[in-house]
Amino acid sequence: MSASRYALLLTLSLISACAMFRQSPPADHAPMVSAVEQERAADWAAAVAREHAAIAARDSANVTITTLIKRVSILELKLLEKDAQVEDLQTRLDETRAAVVKARSQVQTANGRAGAASGMAEAEVALRSLRSIAPPNYPDAQQATRLLKQSSEAFDKKNYSGAIFLAGQSKTLALTATSRLGAGNRLRTVRTGESPFVVPVRLKVTVAGYVRNTPGAKTPPVFAVDVGAPLTGLSYVDDWIRVIDDRRRTGWINRAMVARR
Repeated sequence: MSASRYALLLTLSLISACAMFRQSPPADHAPMVSAVEQERAADWAAAVAREHAAIAARDSANVTITTLIKRVSILELKLLEKDAQVEDLQTRLDETRAAVVKARSQVQTANGRAGAASGMAEAEVALRSLRSIAPPNYPDAQQATRLLKQSSEAFDKKNYSGAIFLAGQSKTLALTATSRLGAGNRLRTVRTGESPFVVPVRLKVTVAGYVRNTPGAKTPPVFAVDVGAPLTGLSYVDDWIRVIDDRRRTGWINRAMVARR
């Protein structure tokens, strides 16, 4: 064999061997590809789990926020009620002072036993009128009853001046409460879950809208109210307040639309 032919055969053999080497993949390549795919799958599963956890946390936070908003609304209503009670107590104090002056004047002009009897009769009539419209166990009715009883006891002891004074107190309290309830048109029957205010709450409209027939944003409107319109709150259910206006129209308004005046 010539040297040139031998070199040619050697070159062809090397070329064939290189081709076979390039076509044969490493034995451990397949496992390397499988491990990468598994790692990617694990990363994807972890990402999905994190997304589900975030959604669950967001839903839980929304429920908590809704509950807290409702609690804040109820607390605001309670605060309105307490403020109204303080104002009402101050009014009663002023009325009591005026009644003392009036009673003392009556003592000076009354004719003993006859004056005391007349005062007690007037107080009894005023108290009956209050009882006819007041809810059961209404505080003013109970207080007026106690005053009238004390007046009767003073009368029995022939303390006619004291009887006139106490009867005047009872009458004034009964008339004031009757006037207040008449203006407020307080109802004896209430809705399920409705809580009456201890005293009527003086309100004003802060957001123009409607007073509705029943609690709820989609219930039929009764009348429209503008910003600044005066209302009187009688009771509440959740964040809806039963109100009456100066024209004696009644209905329900959302707590977010009013404030104390």
